[in-house]
Amino acid sequence: MSGVTETDGKRIRIILGPTPLPVDNISIDKEIFDVKILRKNKENELTRENYIYYDKSTINNNKQFCPDDIFNRLIKDCVNDQICQYLAERERDSVFEGSFLASNKIVEYVFYIHHIYKTTCPDYIIFHNYPHELFTYLFLKAARHHNSTAIMVHFSALPWRMCISYFSDDLSLIRIKNSENKIDGNINEALKYYESLLASHDEAMPIGDKILKNKSGNSFIYIKNELSGILKGHIFSNILRIFLKIKCYGALKKSIEKMPDCPYIVFFLHYQPEESTLP
Repeated sequence: MSGVTETDGKRIRIILGPTPLPVDNISIDKEIFDVKILRKNKENELTRENYIYYDKSTINNNKQFCPDDIFNRLIKDCVNDQICQYLAERERDSVFEGSFLASNKIVEYVFYIHHIYKTTCPDYIIFHNYPHELFTYLFLKAARHHNSTAIMVHFSALPWRMCISYFSDDLSLIRIKNSENKIDGNINEALKYYESLLASHDEAMPIGDKILKNKSGNSFIYIKNELSGILKGHIFSNILRIFLKIKCYGALKKSIEKMPDCPYIVFFLHYQPEESTLP
């Protein structure tokens, strides 16, 4: 980002989609860029001014009524979008939230999203993967109505190699051609990275996963999170959830121990299923 210098005195406003990458450690020229980050779960120790939270309590407390033309067009577009209905159905909180309430959830999210766009006026929305949950997908759709440019960064197998696309009006991706094709010095870096993947699990683990592991420890049940879940929700349902969680983990551990005693092949999906299929 520091390579951009000509701004005509105007700060470039950017909103980054949710990401496990250590974006807080990235060096950003704050005189040129105003960067905010979408974050789903609000935790006291992580509350920061540059985060835009979209957890349930934050959305419920920010239902701003915005009866303008942009809001009306956005509501109509999102409610009539079949993908929005599918995502709302998939993310329902209980069996009592059926398909008939999907539109209500969409409208509830759009209220908050429209409020964010009106107050932050972002120039660019940048995602590091295709939005595959209801809020981020609605946030992407809102970009066109608010004249913000939506961009997606495609990461390659090599962490420092990537390409960029922008979303067209129909949300299809149009690749931006990279004019720089220099690969000097990348061969040694690629070999070094390859060797790190052949090391131990802890050394080969991606940076984002290392951060998550350090945050919650290495235990299957993180006591702080479990107690927080019990206190915030219905006690009986949360205790039942913990019981089922232990039972599923036991079944998984048992199946892992039954490794084949002959040569076999493992094919790992390059994207999580709901990210690559549903959108």
